[in-house]
Amino acid sequence: MKSLLKKHLTFLAGAVIALTLATLLVKIRYELEMLRQRSDAEVELHATAAEVAALLERMAQREEADDAPQAARTWHRWQPHGRGFKDSVTPIPVSMSALLDANGSVAPTNRWRLRGPFATEQGRNVLAIVSPVAAAGAATAPGTGAPGSGDWVFADELLPAGRLEEWLRTGFRLQLFDESGHIALYQSDEGAVNAPVSVTVPFGDAHLTLRAAPRAGWHVPPRYLSSCLLVLVAVALWLTYELRRGQILRNALEEAQQAEMRRRDINQLYGNALQSVAALESRLQVVSMYDAVTGLANRTSLVHRIESSLESMRQGSRATLGVMAIGFDHFHHITNSFGAEFASRVLVVAAERVEFVLRSKEQLFRTGDFHLAVVPPPAEPGFCEKLAQQIVEEIQAPISLDSHTFMLHPSVGIAETQSGYEYAEILLDRANAALGAVRHDAPVRYCLFDSAAAKDSVSRLQLEVDLNRGFDENQFVLEYEPLVMPVTHDVAGFEALIRWNHPTEGRIAPGRFIPIAVEAGMSHRLNNWVMREAVRQAAVWYHMGYRELFVNFNLSAEAFLRPQLAEEVAAVLAEFDLPGRNIVIELTESTLIQDIRAAARTLGRLGELGVGAWLDDFGTGYSSLSYLRALPLKGVKIDRSFVERTVIDARDFGFLKALIDLISYLGMQSIAEGIETREQYELLSLTTCDLYQGWHFAHSMPAAKAERWMQEAGHVIRQGKSA
Repeated sequence: MKSLLKKHLTFLAGAVIALTLATLLVKIRYELEMLRQRSDAEVELHATAAEVAALLERMAQREEADDAPQAARTWHRWQPHGRGFKDSVTPIPVSMSALLDANGSVAPTNRWRLRGPFATEQGRNVLAIVSPVAAAGAATAPGTGAPGSGDWVFADELLPAGRLEEWLRTGFRLQLFDESGHIALYQSDEGAVNAPVSVTVPFGDAHLTLRAAPRAGWHVPPRYLSSCLLVLVAVALWLTYELRRGQILRNALEEAQQAEMRRRDINQLYGNALQSVAALESRLQVVSMYDAVTGLANRTSLVHRIESSLESMRQGSRATLGVMAIGFDHFHHITNSFGAEFASRVLVVAAERVEFVLRSKEQLFRTGDFHLAVVPPPAEPGFCEKLAQQIVEEIQAPISLDSHTFMLHPSVGIAETQSGYEYAEILLDRANAALGAVRHDAPVRYCLFDSAAAKDSVSRLQLEVDLNRGFDENQFVLEYEPLVMPVTHDVAGFEALIRWNHPTEGRIAPGRFIPIAVEAGMSHRLNNWVMREAVRQAAVWYHMGYRELFVNFNLSAEAFLRPQLAEEVAAVLAEFDLPGRNIVIELTESTLIQDIRAAARTLGRLGELGVGAWLDDFGTGYSSLSYLRALPLKGVKIDRSFVERTVIDARDFGFLKALIDLISYLGMQSIAEGIETREQYELLSLTTCDLYQGWHFAHSMPAAKAERWMQEAGHVIRQGKSA
């Protein structure tokens, strides 16, 4: 600010000095021009005075000669004593009394004199040249009363017309002045004669001076001041430029100050946003790992706990790891009678009783609406059976809640391992299988998974062998679960879900055979089959007229991180003549975090083909927002666990709504899966979620049935409607 003020003061001082110098230059130039004009006028005036004196002398000498007939045409002769005028003489324009009075007012002399001026019809400054005889005669006239005699000569023009016009063009006024009478005898035009240049005109005894002075309103011609004017113009232009530049600098300073203020505001907002994101990430981490109703760790935490325990066993531990699944008979009756919220409160009481038996709360997990799980530390064989008996006895005690008393009938399924090389999901499946094997009327309410309990399941090795046969015999099929738009419920697309129609075991869920395929090295073959079949069906619908209908499918980490994936997708799209925008690839969080850079490159190549990518089951894994900002994802599928809790706790609905808003702020689509009840749908309709998926709308179905469902239910894709 001080530097700017100093610049302004310097500029003002320079402007004042420039204007002062320019004004002084103009004044000096003007004074010099005036001196030159006066000097020229004085020279010219000497010449003019000589001409006037010569003219007067010629007039007087002409009267002394008797043979001057032309003088009568210019001069008026007056002869007193009754003598008349010559015929060629113009009548006297001045009265005789005026002439006598003018001549008698001075002493007699022997030389010619000039009298006047007289105002006549012929001119404003008429002069009379008085001869010596007339002057002598005039001297006795006043005393004797007799009229004087003599000659009077009138001079209407002292200068030729051309000479007078030259003076007028110079801008000077010319005056013939009688010093003795203090009267102007002749003047070229009206007006005062100020600061004149004077020259003496010799004529007889008269004291005559010829004066020249600038006329009023006259000025120095602009051509004489051109250099000064150029300086003034230059100074004016410079001042204008400097003023403009100063204004620009001030505007720039103001804009810089405003930009600085905006930068500070943005930094403040950015800091607040980072704090909000950090809080949201922390909340997301808690929600993704813990159940909001009971405060227990959820299924994701359970899998991590089992994997950690298995890792410890592989490092040399010989203890037995047990996984226990806890269920309750007819728990759904409580939900149907008292509502989901009341049933959740009953489950909280049951969880508290299990915690009382366990050594640590970290060993207890909630895996479903009415299911719990326990993973105690590795111990001696038989420990889990004793613990299961204690849990059953503790839960079976009557529960009193809001003047209602309940008797829960728990069941416990146990799966044990001593090798540490099993998968966490397999142990959970075994525990659930053992839970399902518990007979409701059996006195023992727990069951240990063993060879007898596994009779109804296909062994791992047998399933691995059957996978190859399944590809050859076309035992795999895709079913399609719709994704619908809010409000209109128009179908935006379908998710392709793989199913295995086993010839002996019937329908096998993907959770059983996909881990086997990955371990057996058949995941690439499985992914290729899913991709080709999904693209083929999408192309069929596209050529049927469903131009905007898309099909999304899952890819494993191994398939997605292959460097040639984009080329393989492009080849399949070209084979079936399908635009890339009609397919979407779903990826898990664990797939992306394995190699962020490779994932970004692959997503970029797929984006060039028009193929979109969704993040699947967001919130069940690491749930970090960093890769959402870094990767070019098209959408995020919110895990069903978030949707399930919205009808239980309003805080979970607020968190879900904030999560959807954040996804929208990042420029991605939000997809809510697992919508199974009308209450869940109505709550989600209060958000800005872009797409819905769940059994509330339709279960997965074969392609032919999906086409009939769209037609019968009126969910026809309209041309041009974008997903």
